Amino acid sequence: MTSLLLRRVLWSIAKPVSFFGHQSVKFSSSPTIMDVFTKPMIHRSISGFKSSQFLPDSYLPIVQQTSGMKTKTALKKRCNDCYFVRRRGRLFVYCKTNGKHKQRQG
Repeated sequence: MTSLLLRRVLWSIAKPVSFFGHQSVKFSSSPTIMDVFTKPMIHRSISGFKSSQFLPDSYLPIVQQTSGMKTKTALKKRCNDCYFVRRRGRLFVYCKTNGKHKQRQG
């Protein structure tokens, strides 16, 4: 607990000093004392991210997909900006204003 408090105090002191250090040129390639305090602290729980130890990998967060096409047998215009397009032997409906109106004839 004491070490965490000490880190936070040193971080709050070193943060304003590091702001001025970004504009100066460093001639030394070796790490300095200020580098230890100005580098962001990465917690162990974040570095090895997994939502829970008890959940399998298939339950990890999934990237959300963009809106795809609805497959319908009877296509309809849903607003005034929707228009029909015939491509690859199929009929499509596209919309300029709302991407949710995209449809494909199935």
